[in-house]
Amino acid sequence: MSHPRFHAQTTPDKLAVVMSDGSETLTYGQLEIEANRGAHLLRSLGIGQGETIAFYLGNGCGIFEVYWAAQRAGLYVTPISTALTADEVGYILENSGSLLLVCSPHLPAMAQLEPPPGVRIMSLDAWRTACAEQPVGAIADEAPGFHMVYSSGTTGRPKGIRLPLPLGKVTDPHPLAERARDTYGFGRDTFYLSPAPLYHTAPLAFSTSCHRIGATVIQMPKFDPEAA
Repeated sequence: MSHPRFHAQTTPDKLAVVMSDGSETLTYGQLEIEANRGAHLLRSLGIGQGETIAFYLGNGCGIFEVYWAAQRAGLYVTPISTALTADEVGYILENSGSLLLVCSPHLPAMAQLEPPPGVRIMSLDAWRTACAEQPVGAIADEAPGFHMVYSSGTTGRPKGIRLPLPLGKVTDPHPLAERARDTYGFGRDTFYLSPAPLYHTAPLAFSTSCHRIGATVIQMPKFDPEAA
């Protein structure tokens, strides 16, 4: 089984995410509901298959809610580093063709951000409030999405890689999850400590692969060696 939906059906109360500081938890049952609601919200905003959204958030359960909504709505989802400037954030939004930015308004760049035309800005609180009004079942036109991650831009503008979207069903086996299972021995009993920012490729890929396998992600808000 390589999708969180299966684990929501069999072990809905199992923890998918635990924030290491005790601030939040997210069960597989809750993740399924919030991902479905998020997919409905994306469709209600007119965002269809093959289009792009972005998030500009610190580590937290909200990232996974947005990510898995995009993953079952057939979208590209672009994580944006919280270390970037407002100009760099605006550039990524324009370059990626993002139609929506889910953000924390308290991050420094938001005060100076001038979003490109056509980009809707929604705080995580506003996202969650809007999702609460959506149905809990799956959207009718589910399709698998994929992440589109940008470099840090240390040698010029940040650069993104846009791979073809997967074909098939959202619940089909996924190569990243299969690699985590076969190469690293991840399984449903795994507890994965993720100390790094989720806007980076590896932490995002490993954590979401854990969700496909049914493991529990212990997510640090920010790396601290003693806490780790």
